[in-house]
Amino acid sequence: MDEPKTLLSKLEAEIDQIIESEMDCVVAGGGALSLQSTGDLAQTDLAELVGKIFQQCFTGKLSLVRGEVEKSIYFEAGVPVMASSSQAEDRMLAMLEREGSITPEQRVDVERIVNATGRRAGAVLVDIGAISSDSLLPAIRRHYEDIILSMFSWNAGAFRLEPGVTAGSERTRLLRHPVELLLEAFEKQYSPEKLQAKIGPDGRMPSVEMDTSLIDLLACLGQEKWHLKVLVFFDGTRTIDDVHRLTGVGKGKIEQLIYLLSCFEKLGQGSASETGLRRDFGKSIDYDYEKKRLQAKLALANESDYFNLLGIKRDALPEEIPKAYLRQMKELTPAALGLELWQTEKEAVEVIGEVLAEALRVLGDRVLRVSYAFNVTYGPDAIDA
Repeated sequence: MDEPKTLLSKLEAEIDQIIESEMDCVVAGGGALSLQSTGDLAQTDLAELVGKIFQQCFTGKLSLVRGEVEKSIYFEAGVPVMASSSQAEDRMLAMLEREGSITPEQRVDVERIVNATGRRAGAVLVDIGAISSDSLLPAIRRHYEDIILSMFSWNAGAFRLEPGVTAGSERTRLLRHPVELLLEAFEKQYSPEKLQAKIGPDGRMPSVEMDTSLIDLLACLGQEKWHLKVLVFFDGTRTIDDVHRLTGVGKGKIEQLIYLLSCFEKLGQGSASETGLRRDFGKSIDYDYEKKRLQAKLALANESDYFNLLGIKRDALPEEIPKAYLRQMKELTPAALGLELWQTEKEAVEVIGEVLAEALRVLGDRVLRVSYAFNVTYGPDAIDA
């Protein structure tokens, strides 16, 4: 067996290869796009555009135009890195004044200096002590995100895609994943009627389309418990009303999640045998047996061995991880455990669910997975040995 320091060298080499492959993705993303380059927002929803842009690792500029107003999002490998707007109320100084971060007097001072010198507003804000240098980057990110979120309110106008156009020195990779931005947009900008029109009148939970890119989406969705509660019911057999009663999650949020996964092309029409996620919940449940199984899962969660908890081998393929996660989460639902056990052991269920979400996040990230596997095998202090 290789010594820890030898394995560390291998780890560093693997990380270098991963970084190179990610850069290749960014370069490749500036190429052909299977979306139309121009279109009408009345026919194509912005959320669907953003989802497809992320799926296709697109690098370039998406602009929305309505009358004299133009707003744009710049993407690198499908991720928003900058936004701009021709509207005065969308400027960063206006945003900071609205949220109370600067006073109207400070805004006037900064605008005067910017107009006289041509300097950037952010640098001037720091120089005059209006905000700290540590607060500048978060403010820039909030500014870009505010512009992007405002664009989801547009139901009319034209869009234009320009592959290869970059943000240049103003790029700032957003802290939040596009999935999180879309969920916030649905919450703030989409009426219940608009969401219902997007997902259709059927009222049934669709099945989840499994592929390796779902890992990233699941890891992001796993940050909030209501996402996890709903996600395991994407099996094509339940109705939205059923899931609302079982989980206590509002029907509006369930509809948001359905449309979100639709935008990222993760919904399928497969049968139960094809998805591998469904189970006959009509059979009788052995309370004592299921309790022992739950206790065993809790013990694995407390050990924090993510591979054992997910029930996969350490050399499992990337596409096996989200499947294992959903399979394990399915075993924690009221239908699988029985309502009585699920209610009495709710704390254990939540602990297991949280560790499963962490396992998905870590093992779904190629760099983190290599580092985690090394630490599990040799311990966190092996590098210094």
